[in-house]
Amino acid sequence: MIDIVNAGEARWRPDGDPFFVAGHVARPGARPASMGFGYFAGQHPAVPLDPGEYARVQVSISHSQWASLESGRYELHAVLAGLPVRTAEPLGFTLTPQQIDRRASRLRSRRRTPADEVRAARDSHSHQAALLSGAAKLEEVARAVLDAADTDEAVAAIARLLDRDESAGRVIVHSPLAQFTAGSVRDMRTHIAHIEKELDSLDG
Repeated sequence: MIDIVNAGEARWRPDGDPFFVAGHVARPGARPASMGFGYFAGQHPAVPLDPGEYARVQVSISHSQWASLESGRYELHAVLAGLPVRTAEPLGFTLTPQQIDRRASRLRSRRRTPADEVRAARDSHSHQAALLSGAAKLEEVARAVLDAADTDEAVAAIARLLDRDESAGRVIVHSPLAQFTAGSVRDMRTHIAHIEKELDSLDG
């Protein structure tokens, strides 16, 4: 779990932003891999936060990371997807053999199938690809939103503009502008490449 804290001086209100925190685990002192936005299943709904208030949420760590972890000392690097906000300093923790065994036991009980893995990866790929296509035509997307009478009309207009289905238009309409910064776009491209490699391994 990790705390999302409003360190500002004004009340923060969500604007379609989920409290989804993606994490990357690395050995102490090691440089973490570039983090994408992970899979968006089981998001925590965002809530308003007054100055000094916090929300405690779970950090999502990919199955592929867990599979490679051994017992020992690690650091957790986390990013709040959608805003994005990163941990100022990595959070140190020790992973024991017992914790690894319990995690493996829970995964076996869930019986997540290869088809589940493929479906989750494809959903994440589709989400990220929609955001990238919107970033490439951001000014036109903004104009479509300004000209729309309501959200549904904006979704349909963006879908037509990008030659995609309405689910892609909905992703873009409900995404905060922070997801279209140059840094976020770079992260999305990196994450898409990672998902494509994972899909290749799952399909293989």
